[in-house]
Amino acid sequence: MACSPAREKPDILTLADLIAHGEYRAVVDRTYALDDVVDAHRYVDTHRKKGNVVLAIR
Repeated sequence: MACSPAREKPDILTLADLIAHGEYRAVVDRTYALDDVVDAHRYVDTHRKKGNVVLAIR
């Protein structure tokens, strides 16, 4: 279900405020090179991740 930009703006502003005040911390579980996207997907499929899985584009 897509949101309209008008509905997303308050959410983005709230997130920006949290970041600016140091009240938001992104949790990165693992980082994979883009070439290892299959391994990253396999890891996510294990349901053992504790945070976000990031694909690094160099």
